Amino acid sequence: MVEPGLTIGVDVYFKQSRNLVDEGQFGAPIVLTAFNYAKGMQQGVELNGSYDIGSWSMYGNVAVSRALGKDIVSAQYNFRAPELAYIAGNWVHLDHDQLWTGSAGVSYTANSDSERPTRLSANAIVQSGLRASTATVPNGVALPAYAVVNLSVVHKLAPRTELRLDVLNAGDNTYQIRDGSGVGVGAPQYGIRRTILAGVTQRF
Repeated sequence: MVEPGLTIGVDVYFKQSRNLVDEGQFGAPIVLTAFNYAKGMQQGVELNGSYDIGSWSMYGNVAVSRALGKDIVSAQYNFRAPELAYIAGNWVHLDHDQLWTGSAGVSYTANSDSERPTRLSANAIVQSGLRASTATVPNGVALPAYAVVNLSVVHKLAPRTELRLDVLNAGDNTYQIRDGSGVGVGAPQYGIRRTILAGVTQRF
């Protein structure tokens, strides 16, 4: 804790693996199949901070990482021969590898001293994009970066009752999580479009 209400953290990691386990979706069914890289390496740094003062609460995180694998040594029948040959002699990015990611959020509680407070909050997620393959290099490029903003309102109606409204992807951004070309990635996936959710929580 740097000062009252303010917390800052730093994490650094490095890991080397043998027979690194990964999972892939091969073919049409959305069923994950495990396979192994003979060698794996993961490294990165994460910075995080939070600040709480009165009715306000804020946080932020940013991470930079690298996750690599080399030489697929199990379930090879799921892969094309040129792909196996390249990965046998070269380090490749894992399909879930992402160079950087960040998130931040802020919330304000109105009437925090009353029996019926209302919490307003917003958070954002920014990511550099997962991996995709080129004609010659498996997982050789990153998909485009994207950002998403979410909004939320929670009102305490009674001691045991809360009403809430959430807006996910408030800007209705269209973005691709995977394009179906990565190692062990058999189908494209897109992020959720703008979604509005309402709910009631009743505690007994």
